[in-house]
Amino acid sequence: MLVPTMFARCCALIGAAVMLLHAGCVHTPTAEDREKAKGRYDVGLSLVHEARRAGTSGDRAQQDLKWRQSLAELLEAEKLDNENPDIQYLLGMVYFVGFHQIDQARVHLERALQLKNNDYPEADQLLGTMLVEVGEVEAGIVHLERARGNLLYPTPYFAEQELGWAKFKLHRYDEAAQHLNAAIATQPDLCGAYVRLADVEEAREDYARASEVLQDFLGRCDSERLRDACGPKLLAYGYYRLAMSDLKRGEKDGAKQSLQVCTDRFKAEPVAKECRKSLELLQ
Repeated sequence: MLVPTMFARCCALIGAAVMLLHAGCVHTPTAEDREKAKGRYDVGLSLVHEARRAGTSGDRAQQDLKWRQSLAELLEAEKLDNENPDIQYLLGMVYFVGFHQIDQARVHLERALQLKNNDYPEADQLLGTMLVEVGEVEAGIVHLERARGNLLYPTPYFAEQELGWAKFKLHRYDEAAQHLNAAIATQPDLCGAYVRLADVEEAREDYARASEVLQDFLGRCDSERLRDACGPKLLAYGYYRLAMSDLKRGEKDGAKQSLQVCTDRFKAEPVAKECRKSLELLQ
């Protein structure tokens, strides 16, 4: 029985060696491959923008279609050039934002960082945001801090905002408020940061400050310039939150006004039902 056993082991070793050999034969993209991949990437990026616009307008079917079309383009781009960090980054975004497939998104975002020797703040910011969302808050903070500290990152306020949310999840409310206030000071049009700052102020039981933050949010973001970009979902939620914050301060008339706006202008949004119920209770 010794010879057959040795023969089987030998065959297994040869098979493993062949597998390793094939694994090592990684496709090296030619200049033509890279150019074609760039074209596919550009189409994929355009489709990402279309998906996000559809989502903001509330067209869920069109949003889903555009995410799927973008993924198809980017996967073809990756086949042509698997060494392009921007393709890896955008694949990570599509898997995370479009489909919430965390494991796939993580693979591509980490690959993007690897290809750029960890000098890719956009990938750090998105990976950090994702890790915070799935509960790996401390790991997420590492990436967000690295993104914020990169002097070549043109939008560090995004990382600042997400750091504020990460600290909020850790119940470090003073630090959270510092980060979110800094993000708003740097980019006052960062609409989502106001709502998160209101969460922080309510956690600190400063309801007057929470109402002030939400009023600032609605005053800036429910404007002709920013209304479409902000989207009805966040605006409706802002009016509802302002009403709840005012009620905690005993400002019943102000709360009724906000609930009325929420009910009348945002009928299609799920939170409008809560606005209507609360308004009926106050009548």
